Amino acid sequence: MKNYVITTTLPYSFGGRTKALLRRTRLLNQEINTNFILVSTNFNPNYEEVYKQYIEKEFVQPDTQFINIYDDLIPRSFPSSIVTHSISESGFKAEKLKKRNGYKLYKNRNYSMFKSFEYEGGQLKFIDYIRENTTDREYRDYYNKKGNKCRRIYYDENVHVYKEELFDARGKVYLTKNLCQKNGVSVVNKITLYKNYILKKTHEFESENDFFSFWYEKIIEEGSNVICDARKIDEALLNVRKNIKKIIQLHSNHKTISDYYSRSYIVRYANRADKIIFLTEEQQLDFHRDTNSSKERLLTIPHYIEETSLQNTVRNKDSICVISRLDPDKQIDHIILAFKKIQNKYPEKSLYIYGDGKDKKRLEELIISKGLFNSVKLMGRTENPDSVFQESAFSVFASKHEGVGLVILESLNNGCPVVGYHTNYGPSDMIAHKENGFLVKYNDRFDLEEKMDLMIQSNIEKMSLRAVILDRKFRKDSYVDNWKGVLGL
Repeated sequence: MKNYVITTTLPYSFGGRTKALLRRTRLLNQEINTNFILVSTNFNPNYEEVYKQYIEKEFVQPDTQFINIYDDLIPRSFPSSIVTHSISESGFKAEKLKKRNGYKLYKNRNYSMFKSFEYEGGQLKFIDYIRENTTDREYRDYYNKKGNKCRRIYYDENVHVYKEELFDARGKVYLTKNLCQKNGVSVVNKITLYKNYILKKTHEFESENDFFSFWYEKIIEEGSNVICDARKIDEALLNVRKNIKKIIQLHSNHKTISDYYSRSYIVRYANRADKIIFLTEEQQLDFHRDTNSSKERLLTIPHYIEETSLQNTVRNKDSICVISRLDPDKQIDHIILAFKKIQNKYPEKSLYIYGDGKDKKRLEELIISKGLFNSVKLMGRTENPDSVFQESAFSVFASKHEGVGLVILESLNNGCPVVGYHTNYGPSDMIAHKENGFLVKYNDRFDLEEKMDLMIQSNIEKMSLRAVILDRKFRKDSYVDNWKGVLGL
């Protein structure tokens, strides 16, 4: 019997879901001496570097196996030598961009190409080929860090993706994806996997989930445990016909899972899973009521936390912290706007925001527009959240929806009280109102401001001592015992 963990992506820089699955994988590997295979379904031409980082930084055990669909179906063993690419081309004039490591190329004064050299080492990352008499890209070629072309994406006149091609080490197309627009989103409606020296015939699929199911059938052994951490691929796993244990791990509120990509699949077909794991009992009860699913299939296993030594901790009473992915769903703007009022009253206070993401530019602009550039700092990602929490007076949490925010557990475990929105689900399981923090009316920025003010006026040292007293259900031994039962180990 083997144990698989399947997800959409294993990124170099990751947020809460990936952190949770890596922590789980590493702990169970250590505590019950069983290996796991981490399986991903996105395209990343540089996955070998990601795997190396995960092992070097001890996110996973050294014997953890990794499989990616695109690397497994066609072993793309590119030459070890690095292919270098010039900035310009014969007959073109190159113009350097001021804020990016990229160049616009002009031919006869017409904008024709854009070259990005935005890998960390300055290698060519992609080339945009510009549609004639426009400034819009017609197609984009992606390169791996060794300089090999590995992917091409085609765009229509509205700059919507309508086709992708993937290349093997010989520069030959081995897979194409055709896409269409549905509800304003590009959706795959056909995948062609071409006959090659491994596959004996060409295969066609009507959706990505069909493609993923086909692959899971090939790589997953009979009798295995399979944990799925991403809602977009629940359907692909549940359609696998092999005799395997299908375990669905929910990380967020199931009531928000409703976008086009069948993320509501587990809600509609809950009884096709062998086990569905929740982070809170409240969500488990709601899910049962919402889906009429069998109670025997449902189980709550909260995140675990390991006790942290707080000896020699020196807190800065004027430092307030946020650790979060910079994403609209995390509503960091709510915290900044609430802090604006706090800063007017307590000018000595500072807000430090740790994390990265697609909302960074908007948040930078908000900070500047509110005149907070001296007191609100975007610190980038931190690899040592324990130190951040131990040095801060308190932390703030304003997410739209969570399962159990691991960041709340980490904050409390480091004696750092939390001011956070009372969202479904999780915060109320950890934040004891007025004891180790304050629960805030959901999405109420004025209440957030008020509770941050109350926290500043409170005895934070007393709250800090209460913060580290967590329920046994969050302890490591309970977590391991629960997962041993799920996996039948």
